[in-house]
Amino acid sequence: MVISESFAAVDNLVPQIVEKGDDYWELTIHLSIDELLDNRKLLSRLWNLKKHISTKEKIPIGILHYEGIKKRRQVDNLMEITVRLIRKPVEKGDPVVRLLEKTGEDGTVYTDMQAVLTIYPLDSLEQKITPEKVLLAIKQSGITENLLDVESVHQKVQQITDTLESMSDVPIAEGSLPDLGEDAQIEFFFPAQPSEENSQEYYCSRQVKQGDLICRKTPSKMGANPGINVKGKEIPPRKGIDIKLNALEGAAIAVDQCQVHAEENGVVTIRTLETKKKVLNGQKVIPAEIQLKVSPILKIDGDEKVDITTAHTVEVEGNLKIGSRIITNGEVHVAGSVEEGSVVRSLDNITVEGNVSKAELSSDQNVIASGEVSDSKIVAKGKIIVDSKIQQSRIVGKEICAKAVSGSTIYASNQITMVSLDDDESGMISTIAVGSREFFEDIYEENISFLEQATGNMDRICKVFGRPFINNVTHSNLHMQWIQFCAKARKENKKYTHNQLVSLKKLFENIPTLRVIIQEKTKENQRIEQRITETSSEESVIVVREKVGKTQEVKVNGMPVTLKATDQGVRINSDVPQNSGQTPAIA
Repeated sequence: MVISESFAAVDNLVPQIVEKGDDYWELTIHLSIDELLDNRKLLSRLWNLKKHISTKEKIPIGILHYEGIKKRRQVDNLMEITVRLIRKPVEKGDPVVRLLEKTGEDGTVYTDMQAVLTIYPLDSLEQKITPEKVLLAIKQSGITENLLDVESVHQKVQQITDTLESMSDVPIAEGSLPDLGEDAQIEFFFPAQPSEENSQEYYCSRQVKQGDLICRKTPSKMGANPGINVKGKEIPPRKGIDIKLNALEGAAIAVDQCQVHAEENGVVTIRTLETKKKVLNGQKVIPAEIQLKVSPILKIDGDEKVDITTAHTVEVEGNLKIGSRIITNGEVHVAGSVEEGSVVRSLDNITVEGNVSKAELSSDQNVIASGEVSDSKIVAKGKIIVDSKIQQSRIVGKEICAKAVSGSTIYASNQITMVSLDDDESGMISTIAVGSREFFEDIYEENISFLEQATGNMDRICKVFGRPFINNVTHSNLHMQWIQFCAKARKENKKYTHNQLVSLKKLFENIPTLRVIIQEKTKENQRIEQRITETSSEESVIVVREKVGKTQEVKVNGMPVTLKATDQGVRINSDVPQNSGQTPAIA
């Protein structure tokens, strides 16, 4: 049916109904150029169309919707537009109550912690909704009356009746989470982790004597108050996150599992096993277990070339001479410099008081070098701290800190901090990348290289001693197994000179250490294969505190970012968009 409203000297602000049906209206309005160009004014005029029909037809404005523009034409200096409005059908259905879960700060998921309500203007029988029908549905869902805001429910029902519009997921009841207790705390009596501030004394501070207290644990505590869900069920308070103390070789744990003492003289090594826990804001990496070991110190004279494989901490008095090799699942401390062609592989920390030149250092923990690092390769799964400059070297670690970097390749999982970054004397700039993928790929390749060499050595040892000895010898039964080997050799009429026996025993003593390291590297590569595709939640940061000598491109989580030359220092993190500007560094 077509209806035309007749207006004498019609006002541009008054819409004209040109056509009307049972559930639609077509209206014409005139808009000025200013109204067409000003979005706020245009929306205001369109809103007035709804208001006009709502008032005229006595229909709630909320169920009127624009279907679109039907016609438009130029009239003098105005634009005449015909708009179609439709009346949305009134929704129907019985009230629906949903119970939602909540996640606590420690990642624990609690069910029935919030109730939300969906209400329709008409029920399933097309009868007008009433507060009584809604309250009955809420009661049937099991929500306790003590947590229900009845007055709010009445107000929502009245609002729906007035507007004929449905409401979805309206909160009507909220439970309270239980208190979370304090996490366990571990107190060490020396620096537990290396830093720029303690790098000089990090090794010496961890030397202990038999009976010394290594650390003390304050157990986690229970929270004070319980919680309650929307059904009125009490939720017991939660205990804080605990950390297990595990005393390994050379250490002993007290009966209460809260104190660890040294059982022998040596150097304390600390290994933290971490786990990922789902928490309120995503995932959090937390320490699950702290392993403590006191490793006896094997002192080596630095005046001659060495080639040793051992389970002890190795302390080199003086320089590590050209072409030396040390493999250990203890620590390595070099009182002087590491000279050309030397290789050091350790499952624990490596500290060097002097320079590192044309050498390779690999650690499953941290590496600290007090002097310069040049033409060398250093790989660590923890921190790498170089108190002087790095030049023409490849450095890979979780966190890397150096005074100056030039002409080098630097990969870090989490953070790279430098005082200055510049090209070298030949003009070659450094390759700088921070992010977990590059870090894990380099660690993986380093492990593969070691495993190829180590398994080859183990195969050669196996040909000398036989597979039974290779499989059965351990650090604890080493002496007994050697006696059995010698007895077997005598029974088979094998004769060895004294020098041959000395060499064979040294080779025999390598077996347990080599086997442990092979197992560790194999397991780690299996873990890397699983983790390398995961997205890291940790922030990736590059900090140059004082000077960037030449503008260059660096990578943050695989994305190229321009690092501009500056004398003021700079900080770039994983939140910086690709090729964006850089922020001043905070020293």
